[in-house]
Amino acid sequence: MNDTIELRRAVDRILLGDLDPMLDLLAEDVEFCVAVGGDEPICLDDSGKQPVVDYFSALGGLVTFWQMDYTARGDQLIAWGKESFTIENCALEGGCEFALVFDVSENLITRFLVVEDLRSFILAGSPSANRELVRDWCGRVESNVTDLELVGA
Repeated sequence: MNDTIELRRAVDRILLGDLDPMLDLLAEDVEFCVAVGGDEPICLDDSGKQPVVDYFSALGGLVTFWQMDYTARGDQLIAWGKESFTIENCALEGGCEFALVFDVSENLITRFLVVEDLRSFILAGSPSANRELVRDWCGRVESNVTDLELVGA
């Protein structure tokens, strides 16, 4: 993948419920992590394409409410998302910010991190613990972690 256009299109297809373009870009042994927010954020790690299919299939219609922006740095693309939704039958509205972080090597996605609740992930616990968690899993440099903090603050 020489540019981010193909990956952006694959993310856009997820919004329409079509995972095939994303699956075509994943390495067979892609590292997949879902960072779950809360008092102490945790990463649920797995590998391979099937966990990616399982994760996005379970979201159902929620993804139709995503708004996406993208940042590319070197071999990494971050898709920043805002999600808003209304729960049927009670008109309760909600929303959150999230991030999809893709590490690319030899034209394939080798690492895929989903940060489900960006604000909680960044603000929970000590800032240094969050930096360490993000840096360990994503292999980020300090400047990229600073970008995450600014978005979530």
